[in-house]
Amino acid sequence: MSDYEYRRLKRIFAQGWTAAERLTREQRRIVEADGSAPLNPHADEPERTRWSEGFDAARANGGRPLPRPRTFGRRGA
Repeated sequence: MSDYEYRRLKRIFAQGWTAAERLTREQRRIVEADGSAPLNPHADEPERTRWSEGFDAARANGGRPLPRPRTFGRRGA
């Protein structure tokens, strides 16, 4: 996999994560009934799978962002 392709799929993962964080009440009902497939904007592989992985990871994390890494007192480092 090229570096460009890796970064592109990483951005798609992040889009899935963001979508899970921003679900409306109606979208939550859809996800609970039918899964995330109806909300996935990608039709082709591997984009479709990568978006779903990001979406599912965020849902498993409670829809919250991952914690920022600790800097151990160093600011701006």
